[in-house]
Amino acid sequence: SQVSRYALQFDIIEKDYAAFVKIQQPDDDEHGIAFSLEDIKKLWDNIKIDWVEYILIMIYTGMRIGEAVNLKKENVDLINGIIFGGNKTEKGMNRKIPIRDDIYPIIENLYKDSPTDYLFYNKNWIFKKKNNENKPIRENYFREKFYKTLETLGIEKHETHDCRKTLATFMSKYQLNEVQITDILGHENINTTNDYYIKVDEQEL
Repeated sequence: SQVSRYALQFDIIEKDYAAFVKIQQPDDDEHGIAFSLEDIKKLWDNIKIDWVEYILIMIYTGMRIGEAVNLKKENVDLINGIIFGGNKTEKGMNRKIPIRDDIYPIIENLYKDSPTDYLFYNKNWIFKKKNNENKPIRENYFREKFYKTLETLGIEKHETHDCRKTLATFMSKYQLNEVQITDILGHENINTTNDYYIKVDEQEL
């Protein structure tokens, strides 16, 4: 669709053929389900369980799984309460993510305790098996732990990307402006956020 719009702009084509393309499969996984307030409260109530703190950080920062596991401590500014960087798009890689007061103590403790260069680390893996490892947690392993933690807490299954959708939904609900939302999520424009991330919950409707 982007190539088609480009071609229209420069008179390479006269009609947007991309608008008529149909994909013969169920809706893509961008359309996930945001965590409910009840889900988030349950996570806070069980903060001592391994991996819960990582899930909360992803919800409150909107980081993608790759951004979270590869986040180096050098990109965490505890003094000013900012996380720098990300991935995927140029805007995403150069963004500043504010650290909310709620999760600041979690991030501060991880920063001090992690024996690696990375904020997220696997305590058992680091200390028991590979004492000299200084690598990020593998994304697939993180997903396994993510799903298992939600299952343990009795929270319906979510994809890791749902953390990002949750932040987008709450930012919209509390009326942050478009610039603030796209800057925090690293989106080029608000249309991406509106189309794929912001979900109005049934209670609000």
